Amino acid sequence: MKKAFASPKHMQVEELRGLFNERNRKTLRLFSEHPNILEVCETLYFIGSAMPQVEAAGYAEVESSAWANLLWQQAASYLNESFFLLAQESLDSGLALIRMSTELARDVAVLRASPSKEELWRERESKREKYRKTFRFNNKEPLGSAAQSLYKFCSQAGVHGHTTAFAHFEQKAVVEANGVAYFGVSKVGVIKAMGIWMRAFAPVHGLCAASNSGSGPEIYTSRASYDNFKEAAVALGPVLESLESWVAKAQNEVRS
Repeated sequence: MKKAFASPKHMQVEELRGLFNERNRKTLRLFSEHPNILEVCETLYFIGSAMPQVEAAGYAEVESSAWANLLWQQAASYLNESFFLLAQESLDSGLALIRMSTELARDVAVLRASPSKEELWRERESKREKYRKTFRFNNKEPLGSAAQSLYKFCSQAGVHGHTTAFAHFEQKAVVEANGVAYFGVSKVGVIKAMGIWMRAFAPVHGLCAASNSGSGPEIYTSRASYDNFKEAAVALGPVLESLESWVAKAQNEVRS
């Protein structure tokens, strides 16, 4: 038997296709109201997607193992999928994927510096203690420290927290027929989550794209792709400041 889901527009979604379309509408509404966010996210999404593909195609400045590249591609996939989950108000699921992307980026960074550790990575389930001691964040470096901070936050808020979405609920509508209230994630919650996603761009792809293990940096993508990455990462500063200002203003309006 099909079960109906009450939407903010009192529409009965009675099949998966309808639910899929409703989730897409949420995403489109968000970006129609905040086109500047969409523009930035598009840039980050496609730069992040392209860099590991460029390496896989053989255009990297420095050769590395195919395994490290596959893990980078997986980290990029996690980060890309988290974008859509966050935009569709699935905050805990989106943060969990960001955590997974930082974990893989950490491991790729270790493999770039020490390719001989690949066998240990493959046997990590049977050699858990040795794996944990070897594959660690280098928090002495800015990108490693940033990745570790994101890993910890997304572990607490996403993987183990389970209540990030609930914490940002607001009443969307009341179904008149039975008086049931519909709650959903507030726009403030989504925008804050988008800020976290943007902050993950530089640590995840930076750790995978280059290594300072030798004379450094050894770049594991094309020079053009890496330059685009650095330019996008630097440009994020003012964007994140603007998002934080918007969130602060919106929260003050709610309180008043």
